[in-house]
Amino acid sequence: GTNDRSLVLRARIGRHVVLLPGDLEAAGERALLLGARRAQLRATILKVGHHGSRTSTGRPFLAAVRPRIALISAGRGNRYGHPASSVTARLDRARILTWRTDRHGGVRLALPPGGPPRRLPWRSSSSPRGAP
Repeated sequence: GTNDRSLVLRARIGRHVVLLPGDLEAAGERALLLGARRAQLRATILKVGHHGSRTSTGRPFLAAVRPRIALISAGRGNRYGHPASSVTARLDRARILTWRTDRHGGVRLALPPGGPPRRLPWRSSSSPRGAP
């Protein structure tokens, strides 16, 4: 489907790597696995694809990425039931620390050069520029 044509970004920020697979579903993940070396998919942080739908973040994809942290962007009580319990269970079984916008609100990360990523308090867009 059209979700499998999502833009996929992988960014290195210091020693941390973030993978943003857009709305990829199973077919898009398979295509990525076939077209990339495993090392090219590894990431410290994975923004879970397609809001954590049951068609995303399959076992082979998760095994290739091997994230320590997963981020799921999904609205609380959304009509699609995202994230799917099968996806969150897969993340739990892999012992991946997971932060979800439907439970934690906005997620903001600090990626210190010598330490692990950490979640920071979210500031609303109404905060004045430069405010701590």
